[in-house]
Amino acid sequence: MQQNLIDNGLLKILACPVCSNSITLRDKSLQCTNCATSYKIDNGIPIMFPPTMPKEQMIAIHVWGEEYRSLLKNQIYEYRDQYGLKDYEILKRYYVVNKGDLFLELGCGRGRVSLMLAKDGLTTVGLDVSIDALKLAKKIFEHNNERGWFVCGDILNPPIKKCSLDLVFAGGSMEHFKDTKEGVAKTCELIKPTGLFVATVPYVSISTLAQGFFTGNVPDVSFLREFYYFVHFKILKQRKLMYGYEKSFTAGSLVKIFKEVGFSNVVVGPYETEYTLKFFPKFTKKFIQQLIRCKLFWPVIYLSARK
Repeated sequence: MQQNLIDNGLLKILACPVCSNSITLRDKSLQCTNCATSYKIDNGIPIMFPPTMPKEQMIAIHVWGEEYRSLLKNQIYEYRDQYGLKDYEILKRYYVVNKGDLFLELGCGRGRVSLMLAKDGLTTVGLDVSIDALKLAKKIFEHNNERGWFVCGDILNPPIKKCSLDLVFAGGSMEHFKDTKEGVAKTCELIKPTGLFVATVPYVSISTLAQGFFTGNVPDVSFLREFYYFVHFKILKQRKLMYGYEKSFTAGSLVKIFKEVGFSNVVVGPYETEYTLKFFPKFTKKFIQQLIRCKLFWPVIYLSARK
């Protein structure tokens, strides 16, 4: 019965987020073979956080947890939408799928991209700070008769062994903590030589600068960063943080970060899809869809980087 608590294949690639050593199954929990830190297992999902978490990660857990609990309660198992399909298309553009390759989706949410790649034959791991998101993702996988692994943990303290992954995707997750370079560096360590990392992030443009006042997005640009942070965290006391702590970036700053931590062949492009535009009146949406095709208004970009 003990062996059914967690898949043996997943157990082999897990690492302690505190000291990066191997994990073993003890009684009904996981334990580090080095520092003896214990981690709970909930519904087959390891919960592997370090003892302390950055403030911005705690905000994300609270904000996203409510949405996923609602979807889980109402048994909403739909996973295909324009964003997931676009993510999948970008990944297939830069990565030749080999069955059995190990794929990690950072900030996986309901696991939309993981499920599509699982159908292609990849072994998939979904990592998210929200246990509610992972329970929903697991239900969606089961509903679609697919197998996937899920881990509750933090990008900055990844509970995955180094050099174990062939492909990593971060769809709208690298912007949710202050130290972006540390997050990219930690991810680089997890990827095998010649492995691929693809990420989508908010782009500093007229769109995100305007929307930032309504959703709490902080542009990662000197002066603007301090101003937006002061408005949302000091004056508004986080009341407008629709997506938790979130930043937007210039393409140049991100390329520099990716190259400094060890990636090469960094490609940047616009994330072109039909956006929901939930903050705009219906009669303006067609015009806005056309407007954001212009670089000055790009809301999101993608990066593809080879290790």
